[in-house]
Amino acid sequence: MPERLAETINVKDWGAKGDGSSDDRPAIQNAINEAIRRLGGTLIFPPGNYHLNSAPGCLYVGSENPDIRVHLIAPVPYPILQGSNATGFLISRGSSIYDNIGRIYGFALYTGDYAAGLVKLEGTQQAVQNCWSDVGIPVGGCAVDASLANGALLSQWSGGCKGDHAANDPTPGPTTNTVAFWLGSGCVARDCRF
Repeated sequence: MPERLAETINVKDWGAKGDGSSDDRPAIQNAINEAIRRLGGTLIFPPGNYHLNSAPGCLYVGSENPDIRVHLIAPVPYPILQGSNATGFLISRGSSIYDNIGRIYGFALYTGDYAAGLVKLEGTQQAVQNCWSDVGIPVGGCAVDASLANGALLSQWSGGCKGDHAANDPTPGPTTNTVAFWLGSGCVARDCRF
């Protein structure tokens, strides 16, 4: 097998169904864990509706190695990635020391009504691109929290963002229903519409 193909993992080969009802979280998390074991790689998500129903209702892309990069790619946008996490982010490093998210591309992202948000970035030179989301999270949510990231690129995002703050509120901050993106040092958001 060519080396470049050995680094690509199709989540359906790991048991994900993408049928809109099956719990795909264990299969996708196992595929992520395999990419981390291989010291990096690309997970391909064929068209479908991937539900993350079982606890913790989200995906963790993290390890104890800062040099690993795992890319979550939807070559034909927009497969749905829908979590049920009631407290955290749909995609994050979890409790691992290092955030190994390299690139997230081409998804429609949704999470539970009381989740913290969709994607949390805490690494360097990460990218989240060409995604769609509906951020209407009642308690403390945002689409992407890159407040601790360095040099992250967020581009070609669109979606809805429901808020309970008036326009030009002097204290919008990362609180209830107010933040689409929270950017850290050297981070850029471009060509986005919420």
